[in-house]
Amino acid sequence: MLISQNTKRQIDLFLVNPSNSLVIESPVRGAGIEMSYGLIRKLLKLPDDYILENSHNFYKIEKDNNTVQIDSIRDLIKQLKLKSLNNNLINRIGLVTDAHLMSEESQNSILKLLEEPPSDTVIILLSQSLAALKPTIISRSAIIKITKPSYAEFIQYYSIDSKNMDIKNKFDLTDGNSDYYVKYLSDEIDISKSEDIILIKKFLSANKLDRLLMINDFCISKNVFDNLLFTMKNMVKIGLDNSIIKNNNQQKFWISYLKAIETTETGSVHSVNRKLLFTNLCLNM
Repeated sequence: MLISQNTKRQIDLFLVNPSNSLVIESPVRGAGIEMSYGLIRKLLKLPDDYILENSHNFYKIEKDNNTVQIDSIRDLIKQLKLKSLNNNLINRIGLVTDAHLMSEESQNSILKLLEEPPSDTVIILLSQSLAALKPTIISRSAIIKITKPSYAEFIQYYSIDSKNMDIKNKFDLTDGNSDYYVKYLSDEIDISKSEDIILIKKFLSANKLDRLLMINDFCISKNVFDNLLFTMKNMVKIGLDNSIIKNNNQQKFWISYLKAIETTETGSVHSVNRKLLFTNLCLNM
């Protein structure tokens, strides 16, 4: 897995001196889960290709109906409160994916576990944003912030010609996100023919009314909505970079688009009303 040197340093420091509670901030869910799994295998001293779901010492909670249910948190606490028969320093891992979707009740419940965690257990909360978690959770946890790899790290990892502008444009579009490498960076895929790219190009070139009529294309699910926002943001960033290089008068135009998209991304972390978020996006672009 390609990770930035900054992220790798944070992981190495945690492995040297692991705490019982860890919050991983990853704006992109897939990248956070992949990195979390790699870290967990190292903590449990398992092979790199080991399937964690086969381990009796690995407990994972995922979102249900766009929230992390309080009953799931209570079940996790019951499991981790049981005494372990193994004397290893770190023997069990509890992972909460999409921790930013925990309700206040769920956060308060897991906070009690973090206040008196089992000594042989590491509880990992994977969140798109630290701001979505209670300050008391943050204060009791080690923090790892996943940062995107640089283009130099990317080309070194994949042994790519750094002067290949097509690859550079694809890297900019994926924003260094490993979730999109296979989809966009393969030579077998024409990025211009990607359904997501075609849809976003149509959206960006449309007027406000026509954009609003595309609401069902964007709001099929939270995953589709977030992925389209992610790709659109990076397309807009490329447009902004090109306008700066060409020194034309479109920079304010791209900056306003970028702000509107980032506001919508922030709203998507906390809101389930995608159609309202999409409507506001259309009106603000």
